[in-house]
Amino acid sequence: MSKRQRVLRACDQCRRGKIRCDGKQPCAHCIVYDYECSYDQITKRSRSEPSYYVKALEARLRRAEAVVRIAAPNVNLSDPRLDTADTAQTAAIINQASPQGVLTSRLTPTSSPGESMPIEDSNESFLETMMENFGFLDLDDRGHWDYHGHSSGSIFTQRLQNQFGNLIIPPRSLTKSKPRSKPQKRPEPQTKKAHDTSSNSADNTPISGLPSQEIARKLSQTCFDHACVLMRFIHEPSFWKSFDRIYAATWDQFGDEERIFLPQLYIVLAVGCLFLDDVKPPIEIADYEVVLDQGYRYFELCQELVDMTDCRDLVTLQTICFMILFLQSSAKLSTCYSYIGIAQRAALRLGLHRLVSGNFNALERELRKRLFWAVRNMDIYVSTLLGLPLLVSGDDIDQEYPLEVDDEYITPAGILPMPVGRTSLMMGVNAHTRLVDIIVKVVQICLPRSACYTPGTVQPYVCSSSF
Repeated sequence: MSKRQRVLRACDQCRRGKIRCDGKQPCAHCIVYDYECSYDQITKRSRSEPSYYVKALEARLRRAEAVVRIAAPNVNLSDPRLDTADTAQTAAIINQASPQGVLTSRLTPTSSPGESMPIEDSNESFLETMMENFGFLDLDDRGHWDYHGHSSGSIFTQRLQNQFGNLIIPPRSLTKSKPRSKPQKRPEPQTKKAHDTSSNSADNTPISGLPSQEIARKLSQTCFDHACVLMRFIHEPSFWKSFDRIYAATWDQFGDEERIFLPQLYIVLAVGCLFLDDVKPPIEIADYEVVLDQGYRYFELCQELVDMTDCRDLVTLQTICFMILFLQSSAKLSTCYSYIGIAQRAALRLGLHRLVSGNFNALERELRKRLFWAVRNMDIYVSTLLGLPLLVSGDDIDQEYPLEVDDEYITPAGILPMPVGRTSLMMGVNAHTRLVDIIVKVVQICLPRSACYTPGTVQPYVCSSSF
């Protein structure tokens, strides 16, 4: 007598009538009474938590589907042809869905394992994954660079679009959304009446406060030679080209570049006035106090022209750095600390703290490096003097030091070789940056935040470390 086979599951009709079922499709009971035989009703065992093995399989299935969506986003995974297709037929189905046919060489059996995944493609894919983890730079609707970190919503949205194609998020080129902000011209501030040198209203323009071209050139050169010895965040050849355009045109002829550069020229003149005492021979001006007052007036004119709350370009960030130098040289550290916060956050918004790829020429790449490390050094200086924490942690920085090449050898087309035996000024600037970084370690180790001081007690402590 044969042993009766155990039925693992009864059909829905037999379960409701509590009738013995043979487990077939359709079962004998449903055939006799002409019932619809189905196994759709959820059993009690199915309501319980799935086993770890099932969870692992589901996780692997989700990862596999994500990989397929990235490699072939147009392939229909529910296509019944995929159930019985071999490798070559599967490649044909994918190539039909993807006109580029990029997966043919990877799925056809005629290709060797070495050809299935070229080393260059693998390296490029690995680098793209690393860049997604680090963040990326994006251009907004006004043409300004905007940095997005790895946890930002923009990167999350981009990853969704890469995995699911256009099912969730339409491509940016196809959307007809309105721009976030319309390009607006910079406002034309009215200069203060106290600064007017004439009652003629035609002279009441933002450039009416400029000195003669000869004096402006001397003040600017004084600023570069004395105030920017260790803070080389500007490219002098580019500055002098803009300088000549300012004095060669009237206010009505100014374009956007000249309007953005004008406040930088004013603040450079202001910083130059503070260092006139070190110039030999001095500029022929009657009283040095008059020059200092003129420097403060240049600073005020710069404040009127620059919008510090919308610093989205390198020229404006350079202007804020010169304002920091002016305040630091004027012993106004509290105000200087606030300006450093604005400059630091603008640098982070531009992605200057990260070594990211972008459509930058050689000059822009070097200016990004110089600007970030200059702002970083200013932050360390003033924060240490005021006993305040730094705004950016060193763990968030992977920007390179600037190249040790002088300004005249840096062009938008590329970096020119320097003469043999010539020492670049940037070599000293980079060495100064490394010395300033030691200040951070000294403050962290010798002046720890956890050390508490109780008045009236002596609590010596010993600290040691290797840099």
